[in-house]
Amino acid sequence: MVKDPVCGMDIEPQDAAASRAHMGQTFYFCSPKCVEKFDADPHRYAQATLAATETPLPVGSATTGFNPALPLVRVELPVLGLKREQDGQAVAAAVAGVSGVRSAHANIGASVVTVEYDPQRATTAALAAALRPAGFRAGGAQTRIGIAGLRCASCVGFIEEDLRATPGVLSASVNVGTQEATVAYLPQQTTLAQLHSVIQDWGYQARPAASVEPVDKQEAEHDREYRSLFRKFLFAAFISVPVLLTAYPQYIPFVRDWNMATLRLAWLAAALLTLPVLFWSGGHFFTGAWAALKHRAANMNTLIALGTGAPGSTPPSPSCSAPVPRRHLGAVLRRGGRGDRPGRVGPGA
Repeated sequence: MVKDPVCGMDIEPQDAAASRAHMGQTFYFCSPKCVEKFDADPHRYAQATLAATETPLPVGSATTGFNPALPLVRVELPVLGLKREQDGQAVAAAVAGVSGVRSAHANIGASVVTVEYDPQRATTAALAAALRPAGFRAGGAQTRIGIAGLRCASCVGFIEEDLRATPGVLSASVNVGTQEATVAYLPQQTTLAQLHSVIQDWGYQARPAASVEPVDKQEAEHDREYRSLFRKFLFAAFISVPVLLTAYPQYIPFVRDWNMATLRLAWLAAALLTLPVLFWSGGHFFTGAWAALKHRAANMNTLIALGTGAPGSTPPSPSCSAPVPRRHLGAVLRRGGRGDRPGRVGPGA
């Protein structure tokens, strides 16, 4: 029995009123009317029929994540120094011991080991790591990727872990000093674009590695980065002067004579001045913190973003808006200036 793709009726192929071939399949119809509808839009009916007859992919166990019916991944792993039959047996045994590996067969002539494994339980990096105790090393291509703005030591582990989990990656290490990632991978399984995407997911920009460029170009890149950071520092330092003056008015001769209304305006202006410092001079901290949050992780960027962003989101205390007579303000300022009973005048007073 077959099903009419238009009306859904079950019919015998030999009893069909007509048939049509489309998308590599033969479709049978119960009546000329169904044939006319199919001929008007064959792609629509063919796609709907094929989608309805597709077998859903099996899923892994909810507890272990493993299901023997799941499609396995097959990879040919190049092995350096694989020359003897005993070597092949040792390599196959070492790889077969990795959790999730279904089978492993070494080919001495091609110097490869063919592995079938469950991608939910094993990675290419784990297969390559299993070769080392047996005295062998996986072959493949190696590349260095520059990581712009990498200064967070805790981010190194996160990036390395995600790179190693990428299919086709044999090993990955990140150096925060040189701001580079060194990755060994199988070109037939992964691409440089995929590796760059892993780095960009953590809020950093992938760039050509400085260590493979001429020395003068490396120095020029470092100088450019230094000048950018120094400009941001100078801007933040310049803005901090009026902020500090208004934050501690009792210690500044001409500021201590201001009335409360003037001080409130000064505090509001200081708060507005800090915004470009937060989002330009320190914008990369917020970018890094957001990238870590998307991965449900925290790093040094998270700490700095919370520490600098929390005061700006805290509402002012009631004392800021309460009217204070000028004579009382002057007394508080004079007491604070002598140091006998320090007075607090500011947004948190």
